[in-house]
Amino acid sequence: MTLANYQTGIKGKKVNEENKALAGAEYQIFRSDALTTPIETIDQKGNSQTTIKTTSAGEFYGKGLSAGQYILKEVKAPNGYILDTTANKFTIQPESGKPAILDLGTFKNYQGKVELTKVDANNGSEQLANAEFQLLDTDQNVVRENLKTNKTGKLHVANLAPGNYYFKETKAPTGYQLSGQLIRFTIDSTHSGKPEQVKVMAKNKLIPQQPNTPKQGFYPKTGEDKGIVLLVVGAIIILIVMGIAYVRKKK
Repeated sequence: MTLANYQTGIKGKKVNEENKALAGAEYQIFRSDALTTPIETIDQKGNSQTTIKTTSAGEFYGKGLSAGQYILKEVKAPNGYILDTTANKFTIQPESGKPAILDLGTFKNYQGKVELTKVDANNGSEQLANAEFQLLDTDQNVVRENLKTNKTGKLHVANLAPGNYYFKETKAPTGYQLSGQLIRFTIDSTHSGKPEQVKVMAKNKLIPQQPNTPKQGFYPKTGEDKGIVLLVVGAIIILIVMGIAYVRKKK
């Protein structure tokens, strides 16, 4: 009588939020009671591996596991994506006969999202539309532009790789001063599961009202022009009177 024992393995798939396959993700498998030493498995070509990589189709595969409890950890995210730190637990059950490969299903990686809200500097509840921004990377290179706040004073940017970013205002809302402040925010490189959207706030000050300046003319000069005219007229009258007196005296 010949008796056989078998080992089995796992498979799964890596996608993004739009269910597009992601290559370049890397996983390691650990026994649940030995989380410091990754287990060696066999890939589909028969090569040994301690790190399981996703293919261009987003698929990963590892064979050579006996019955027991395991944890699958992502150790490298696809390029431009946030590393998922979730400890994915799974169990290989004892089975009668040759076991099937355990399908762990689909795993997602996410990119960052940010929401900017534009408000009045003196009234935070007054949200401002039609402010325009550029998005800059950590070296302050422009990565997005023509970003405009909507009627609720908000704008949204998605599909951001981990890193530091800045918002730079390029056009202020009507009646407000352009802000020279760079608004910094960070997309974290790691997160367990789906990360929350980053939220930032931008403020604008009203353009100062100019004081009412009277128009140039007669009255603003406090009678200066009128005084000159009166002096001229008075001088003429005096000359006329003197002329008349002179003529009478001569007669």
